[in-house]
Amino acid sequence: MKPSVSTCNVRWAKAPPMDISRYPLAQTLSPAEQECCSNLRLLPEQYIEVKHTLIHAGRTYPRGSFKKRDAQKLCHIDVNKTSKVFEWFVKLNWVPNTLCRNLNKIV
Repeated sequence: MKPSVSTCNVRWAKAPPMDISRYPLAQTLSPAEQECCSNLRLLPEQYIEVKHTLIHAGRTYPRGSFKKRDAQKLCHIDVNKTSKVFEWFVKLNWVPNTLCRNLNKIV
């Protein structure tokens, strides 16, 4: 599954973006996903694991009941980074969630 957008609007103000090009699996990601990894300072391997986890859970939970809190419990990375990825996936319609608010304010 690749995003339908060419750029990622996920930002991480706590540290500058990281160059992920030398890490395994980086080239398997779309440019937007590479940007997400770089901005959030996630290794491509971590991002792919989070992606699979969130998409699977989003399809498994009853429609509209999968919350950011659930995503944070499932993913084994910083909860704030999980939140950013979750919100982006909701905007991409990869994770159905009618309860998520403020999606236009991904900062």
